[in-house]
Amino acid sequence: ISEELSVILGTPDGPGALGEVNRVLMDRQGRFWVVSPGPETPMLFNEDGVFLQRVGKLGEGPGEFRGVLSVWDLPADSIGLWVGNGVHVYNADLQFVRSMRVVLPASARFLLLEWPRLAVLNADIRTPERAGLPLHLVDFSYLPPRINRSFGSQDGGMQLPISGARAMRQV
Repeated sequence: ISEELSVILGTPDGPGALGEVNRVLMDRQGRFWVVSPGPETPMLFNEDGVFLQRVGKLGEGPGEFRGVLSVWDLPADSIGLWVGNGVHVYNADLQFVRSMRVVLPASARFLLLEWPRLAVLNADIRTPERAGLPLHLVDFSYLPPRINRSFGSQDGGMQLPISGARAMRQV
């Protein structure tokens, strides 16, 4: 295995300067989305690593957020921003399209496989049919989200790891 430098994102200072990074995503248009922890809006870079702009707006109003936990490439060239209590969807032209509220138990972690149809949720869901099963396949295209299957065992150590992209939790 050999390393090869593909692109350098940002500059040492100025509007494209990078600090701590939670997640980097290259979208279908070849742009790089960079999500940092805390109250920050995602930064967008072109395929050569040149800073283009910040996306979204901090605040409490419609389409606004307090921070972004992750970013996903969605169907139809859309981008999803996980904002703690749901997903904000932007189109390819970076226009806000809609919000999808997602309420999870405070201790829940989940791994997105294919938004919004397939995610693995690691949570203690206290219903008779889900008790003792820590992992759940969830379809978020339904409101409320639909659990398609639950599996695993509490004593078998079956939990989603907290990765470099950090597990997503409701704030």
